[in-house]
Amino acid sequence: MINFSIKPITEDAYDPSRFALLLKKSRGEGLNLILRMTENWENESNRFNKPGEAFYGVEHEGRFLAVGGRSLDPYINDPAILRVRHVYVLPEWRRLGLASALMKKVLDIPRGPFKKFTLRTLNPAARKFYERLGFSYVGEGDVTHELEI
Repeated sequence: MINFSIKPITEDAYDPSRFALLLKKSRGEGLNLILRMTENWENESNRFNKPGEAFYGVEHEGRFLAVGGRSLDPYINDPAILRVRHVYVLPEWRRLGLASALMKKVLDIPRGPFKKFTLRTLNPAARKFYERLGFSYVGEGDVTHELEI
């Protein structure tokens, strides 16, 4: 079993250099989620700092192996709906339980007015993963999956 910790990534703790490998690997897979996350963080459009929001890094020996978080859903104008965002695990670290542990943390929300999680994925493996966590497929579009809280 791999020894890892899950740490919140806050405005004070954000270091763009720690995302370099995640960015390189995700881009190599044709994915833009880490690129969008870093762009949004740097232009201040999403820093996961509103009520209910959080962003986490799965860390092992000082480097991030995975990241992911939750924010208010930017596609739905309802402050009770949170969106799972930018979940990514380095390819060589998949199927070791990192994503499940990370998602447990992401879905552990504080008390509040929240009633639903949403997400969007077009990846068949990710779709199966989220459905195993209890998300329901709701169709294509800005939201492909939902989980009632």
